[in-house]
Amino acid sequence: MNYWQPKLELMEREALEELQLRRMKSMVERVYKKVPYYHDNMKQIGITPSDVRSLKDLSRLMFTRKSISGRTTPLGSLQFHEMMFVRVHASSGNDR
Repeated sequence: MNYWQPKLELMEREALEELQLRRMKSMVERVYKKVPYYHDNMKQIGITPSDVRSLKDLSRLMFTRKSISGRTTPLGSLQFHEMMFVRVHASSGNDR
């Protein structure tokens, strides 16, 4: 069998969970600091990045849903400065 990234795809479960937790913590901290929408929502439910200690904490975090995605503009949910982008594509969300 061929693998694209054998080191990651064949990783032991414990190592995989450590990697996932490390990446999740990094992402939570980044959006908390740089995306007002997520910062405000995390603050509202009483969670800070330091509260994320295990993969089970994922269930406490807010996810973006279609019903709330229209409340903010695409540029209002960026993690990076808008000057770093060449173009932004968006959808109306209609299923037509």
